[in-house]
Amino acid sequence: LLWNTFAFYRLRATLGLVRFRPTLSNCFQMTIKVYYWPFLGRGGAGIRMLKEAGVAFDHVTDMGEMAGKCAAFGAESGTFAPPVIQDGDTIISQSTAVTMYIGNKYGFPVPEGSEFKAVQIMEDVKDLFENELGKANEDAVKLKVFLNGDGSKPARFATFCKCIERNVVGPFFFGEKMSYVDFYFASVYGACDDGTLKKFKEKMGVDIFEPYPKLSAIAEAIRGLDSMKDSDLIDLPEKFGMKDEVLEAYSKL
Repeated sequence: LLWNTFAFYRLRATLGLVRFRPTLSNCFQMTIKVYYWPFLGRGGAGIRMLKEAGVAFDHVTDMGEMAGKCAAFGAESGTFAPPVIQDGDTIISQSTAVTMYIGNKYGFPVPEGSEFKAVQIMEDVKDLFENELGKANEDAVKLKVFLNGDGSKPARFATFCKCIERNVVGPFFFGEKMSYVDFYFASVYGACDDGTLKKFKEKMGVDIFEPYPKLSAIAEAIRGLDSMKDSDLIDLPEKFGMKDEVLEAYSKL
């Protein structure tokens, strides 16, 4: 049975149906565990890569089990909060670290020598969505200034997006092949889309990413992968996104 399982995955890899090429030692490894809430969120990049690579994994959503791995919930551990992955003896937290680990191991690396650039892009993406847009969308006036500027200089949103998009070689960040950076961007974008962008577009009739077609194309390609068709996980529950009252106040400015 073991050999049949190994041979089956080797055949799929040879045919290009999976990106991860198992070895005999892989067949003895424990299933990788992803500790995260029952949606994609910050764990989305890792989950999408595992699904695309055809790698079996356990998505652990039980709070009790997550608490046993996360210092934020009382565990005496070296991992603070979800997402956390456990791959044998390796336990890692933080979305960018998890993304790089899974991407490098399961078939979505960046070109050799581009690792530092990859970190820079992911940090820029995190700043744009979480530290900038994710905070500006809590206040209508701040959001207006962030998206449109105050008249004294270009809008910070546009400056950020143009900077990130300049790094896209095409069609993906580092060329023809998807890398963990593309999965990271698409997942952070997806969480923002479910929580803010869709509501903003419906209310205001504006797609704020329309001027950045390369970024939009990456998000669409990764989020539309066939490997996720059987998943009912959403990127982010609406309750974590922009409040209706903020959007209503924005529409009156």
